[in-house]
Amino acid sequence: METVKLVWMDTETTGLNPEKHGIIELAMLIQLNDDVVDELHYFMNPVGRESTEEALQISGLTAKEIDGFVDWRNVKQNIKRILQRYVNPYNAEDKFVAAGYNVKFDLDMLQGMWKASGDKYLYSFFDSPKLDVLSLVAIARWVGVLDRSRSNTLSSVAKLIGIPFEEGEAHGALADIKKTRDVAYILKDKIQNRVPRRVLKK
Repeated sequence: METVKLVWMDTETTGLNPEKHGIIELAMLIQLNDDVVDELHYFMNPVGRESTEEALQISGLTAKEIDGFVDWRNVKQNIKRILQRYVNPYNAEDKFVAAGYNVKFDLDMLQGMWKASGDKYLYSFFDSPKLDVLSLVAIARWVGVLDRSRSNTLSSVAKLIGIPFEEGEAHGALADIKKTRDVAYILKDKIQNRVPRRVLKK
């Protein structure tokens, strides 16, 4: 049977524009079928990239702390080497599915990092369909297995289904992506149990 390859990812950034802002924290869980086989977690200095004061406040990091992190270009090369352990970038049928909470943003920021280094080929590692857990939230509400809440943030949804967030955990990339994966599996089970099997088999 074909191995399903996922990269769960979360970023903390210096802003929202992948063309000019950079990543300061990146966490990835590399998953083959249902097993996490690698965990990556980096703090990096986005040298040459712009930043906003609001983004730094959300991250909880100071400019001085960020200046002490490793150059993002070194991190990018390390990430690329690790991804190549699991996916052949020259094989169109051997790709990761990017997974996360509003994962398009994180993938766009990663693409911005790749482009800023002169590398246009991030998508040699990733398939175009993405596993967005925020979309799973919408599906779970549609089929009636998740109550509506005032907020659609990861921490709000996690608490709604019984996954606690410790104070200070939110907005740390590694903690967030682990919680995202937990939320995804719980919602997946709820949806599968709600939808008749005869529908799933069609």
